[in-house]
Amino acid sequence: MSHPTQNLTLPTGIAFADLKFRVDGTDYLHELKPFRAFCRHNRIAMSLLTTQMHCDLINDWYDLHVATGGSDPVMKNLRAEIAAEIRAQDGVQLDPGHA
Repeated sequence: MSHPTQNLTLPTGIAFADLKFRVDGTDYLHELKPFRAFCRHNRIAMSLLTTQMHCDLINDWYDLHVATGGSDPVMKNLRAEIAAEIRAQDGVQLDPGHA
């Protein structure tokens, strides 16, 4: 992992499907049990996981899932939405309040 979780490892026995990643309206939801397992495995407090770390871990779990032949329509759609937003911005990033 190349993010704040770079020195931490994903626990074995926890699969992307265990996140039960889903969409509810405009919200993306997931189960916390895999994150609790991740924290136990790495001996860290759950409260240390930032929102960005949650996102990074979901992406890491999904990448492993895809590498072993898996797919997930919700995650695939989310990544497509993110890619479309990046293309629409044409690489321009504005700080909040400066649009």
